[in-house]
Formats: sequence, structure tokens, C-alpha cells
Amino acid sequence: MRFRDAFRSDVRRAINATPVRRLVSFGSMGILVILAIAFGAVAPWWVWPLMLLIEGIVFLVLGNHWADKDALEKAQREE
Repeated sequence: MRFRDAFRSDVRRAINATPVRRLVSFGSMGILVILAIAFGAVAPWWVWPLMLLIEGIVFLVLGNHWADKDALEKAQREE
């Protein structure tokens, strides 16, 4: 799993396939924004790059997981 995998068309399609997936993947970014607004003045500066890195990894893992799951389901339907 590489960073550029997040930009594959099948990963983007998998993330946007259902409203629930869209909500989970982009809702986690919303949580990060809320945390930044709420604790931005009191958190050390180095916390936010770390949070962005964690968010990127979560987004990448979820997207690849859903793309692989969709590919398996498609292969099973074709059999």
C-alpha cells in the first residue's frame, strides 16, 4: 500500500460507493477540523502534523480496504 494508491480510480470509486462510506471517510476529517478549532490555541504545534499524518493513513487504509472488498464481491458475482 503506497500513498499514490489513494488516488487510484477504483479506490476513489470505493470510497464514494455508498453514503455511509463517504460519511465515514470524510467525517473523520471533520473531526480533525473540530479538534483543530477547539484545541488549536492550547495544543503544541507538532500535534497537528501528526494528526494529519494519522488521518491520511486512516483514509488510505479505508479506501484500499473498500476497493479490495468491492473487487472480491465483483469477482464472486462474475463466477
